[in-house]
Amino acid sequence: MTRSQPYIRLPWKRAILRRQNNKCADCGRIITLDAYRLRDWKKIIDRYPDKSVPSRARFHHVIMTAYGGVNNPSNLVGLCGRCHATRHRNYAKYKKEVLKHANSEILF
Repeated sequence: MTRSQPYIRLPWKRAILRRQNNKCADCGRIITLDAYRLRDWKKIIDRYPDKSVPSRARFHHVIMTAYGGVNNPSNLVGLCGRCHATRHRNYAKYKKEVLKHANSEILF
């Protein structure tokens, strides 16, 4: 069985969290390896909690490995669930723009 995503070792995850003082790189929410996911909190209290409530850490490749990014701590950031989802949505928009401009330059 092959993994669709590169494996991020536990010591690396701990080092990234230590580097970021256990805070999301984008919004500053407290993130840990053992907290509830934000969607679990929403089920429990029927709303998303404020930023003082910790979120489970997600680890995001700044440069995706599919595009030549390396799988090591220098290319990884820790994010809360909401910011991780936002980065992926924005990356899809960015990729469309890059491809659109690349195709227009090829045509002319």
